[in-house]
Amino acid sequence: MDPEENEQYNEDKDYVELYSKNAIRGFSLFFSPIFGGVLLSLNLWRAGFKQAVIGVMAFCVGWMLVSSLILTQIGGKSNSISVVLNLIGGFILSDYFFRKYFPEEDYYPRSIWKPLIVSLLIVVPIVWFTLKYAGPEALGLQ
Repeated sequence: MDPEENEQYNEDKDYVELYSKNAIRGFSLFFSPIFGGVLLSLNLWRAGFKQAVIGVMAFCVGWMLVSSLILTQIGGKSNSISVVLNLIGGFILSDYFFRKYFPEEDYYPRSIWKPLIVSLLIVVPIVWFTLKYAGPEALGLQ
């Protein structure tokens, strides 16, 4: 191997494929911060920050509980407030936790297709069963 190729190989080895901040925000917004937190946790695990996964997932569960309490207090019928809470959770994950562990933009973006398919396989049946057995009002659609 040529020394220049070896140097390029070593430089590439320093980079890790990670789900981007925008992917984490998007999954948090369209699914929930739990989904965004799982993507961030996968990033942390791949980069060797295994202990940080516990803190991220604890935040996600705590945020879910706080969001549920807020929605319960206001009647839980407003989808816009739910979207805002998901967006805030996503920004906390991407702009606090992500930047804390990955302050530089030195990563290759990882494809979101697998997590997107898995997320849809989880969410679509839940929505379908909810609509079928509890009606659209259970999802705040009427």
